[in-house]
Amino acid sequence: MTAEVRSLDAQRRRKVLLKRIRYVVLSMLTASIVYIFFFSPVFAVTSVSVKECYYATQAEIVAAADIQIGVPLARLNSVSIAERVLKLAAVEEVEVRRAWPNKVVLAIRERSPIAVTKAVNGWSYVAADGVVFGHAAKKPEQFLSVTATRPETFAAAAAVAASLPTWLREQVVDVTGFSRDNVVIALNDRVEIMWGSAEESDYKAQVLQALLGQEAKMYNVSVPDRPSIRK
Repeated sequence: MTAEVRSLDAQRRRKVLLKRIRYVVLSMLTASIVYIFFFSPVFAVTSVSVKECYYATQAEIVAAADIQIGVPLARLNSVSIAERVLKLAAVEEVEVRRAWPNKVVLAIRERSPIAVTKAVNGWSYVAADGVVFGHAAKKPEQFLSVTATRPETFAAAAAVAASLPTWLREQVVDVTGFSRDNVVIALNDRVEIMWGSAEESDYKAQVLQALLGQEAKMYNVSVPDRPSIRK
């Protein structure tokens, strides 16, 4: 074996050795990173905070999230956490944010109330889809109330309440659902409006506005093409 061949063989062995060393070092580095992020307390949760909550309390949201203090941030299941928080009626959307190195922030978007309904020891807020959430000790004066004779008709009443134009909402005291197609609106001057369902609400509002020029105790716009009044 010539000197040149021996030199080339030595170079090859050194390259193989260096490659093995780099592999071992990289493997150890990777293992260390995995350990630090997934198993060590360096990046473990020390606190959970909530942004933008009003109708649900921070304590309720944190309890629903059920994030264990001490669990590494990298091991949190954001999807499962969000699913648990979304079970709260007041929460419409939630984003689970990892605030490295040790915090979790729950960014909340709550439902928008369009009315209130009587509840035990006070009032609850009502969303346009009929979901009831939150609590108020006294009736918030800026909201009309929604009631229903049966639970299944409550959503129909809420849909009508949400569909009313501003000029009419300001005069409404209560919206009551007797059935999906029989929702009645009570105005603050004891006048009733037979509204029917939430369908064609814009058209019904236009017809009603024209009818209000005639003094009456009841206006029926449930079939807007054939309205009627009762004096």
